[in-house]
Amino acid sequence: MGPRFSPLAALLLIMPARQQAQQPLAPIDWKQVDAGLGKSGALQPDGAYKVGMPRSDLHVTIGGVAVKPTLALGSWVAFKQVNDTEAMLMGDLVLLEAEVGPVLGKLQEGGIEQTALHNHLLHESPHVMYMHIGGHGTPAKLAAAVHAGLALTGTPLGAAPAAPAASLGIDTAQMEQILGFHGRVNGGVY
Repeated sequence: MGPRFSPLAALLLIMPARQQAQQPLAPIDWKQVDAGLGKSGALQPDGAYKVGMPRSDLHVTIGGVAVKPTLALGSWVAFKQVNDTEAMLMGDLVLLEAEVGPVLGKLQEGGIEQTALHNHLLHESPHVMYMHIGGHGTPAKLAAAVHAGLALTGTPLGAAPAAPAASLGIDTAQMEQILGFHGRVNGGVY
């Protein structure tokens, strides 16, 4: 019978030395991601860098009711650093049906994989699809590949215009009391 390894010993054999020693990673310049995407993001408390790209160019309705971009039309990508120079990418892109094929091809050219394609809404007009994406590489390269795909859509990039504060016509204080959590207004959605 051969030598036996404990699960911990096996894990230590495959873990990079840096992770075993818990050495900090060299910081990634997230401004390169902003430049590559053409839109700024924000570092999240968990260390991921997230960029939101609501499809404010679309005017989607369901049963005559307008769907606000911040409610259900929000494309986004997030980057999580995995070593000194690379990150993994995950995201969800909101696309019109006619945009799916061209965007899919452009993303694949740039090394971005598609992990799902489905709908989040029913009976909306125009019909939109949600493409989940993933990738691994240098953040600037990943951002450039996503930008190339989004350039084939009407997705607004660059700084979002400031939205005027508007009353939602609902008692948000009562909602917070019932739920036990505080919310915030974002693009006309609470």
